[in-house]
Amino acid sequence: MLLKWVKASSKDLGFIFSLALNGARKGHFEPQILLEKEAYRHYLICSIQKECDPRGFPTKAFVIYLNDLRVGAAVITTAIGTPDIGVEVAMIAIKHEFQGRGYGTQAVNEILEHYLPLGSVYARCLPASARLHQMLIKRNFFNVGQSGASSILRREPAALLSMLA
Repeated sequence: MLLKWVKASSKDLGFIFSLALNGARKGHFEPQILLEKEAYRHYLICSIQKECDPRGFPTKAFVIYLNDLRVGAAVITTAIGTPDIGVEVAMIAIKHEFQGRGYGTQAVNEILEHYLPLGSVYARCLPASARLHQMLIKRNFFNVGQSGASSILRREPAALLSMLA
């Protein structure tokens, strides 16, 4: 069950946008996605085409494949306003029919493997994302605050964790 991460292209926009809308409908992503669909679509277009968000902060969109099947997507952005340089998992979503098979866990592990050597990794979890929240806590994330209904979690960089051990 080796997942393959591919930088999203314009042909993936509909797929990623659909995952975001479905996640927002289920309470996993901010409801503003549903209220401001065109603004979120523009955010994704910028992430895919320019590798930055509309404000110019580095942001990348990925499609997650299992063999030739698109099973999910992720958007990774610069963690703005944080005390250290890091990234935020702005979105991670696995298609409904592939959930419960460990692909989300594997995707989170691969994000950590790639980004932790570079700095902290942040994520936001709404109450409906209790499974993701627990998964992150098990991987040494800790709560650093709230933003509306979202818990903000942080995982220390790998180098810092090894110094503290």
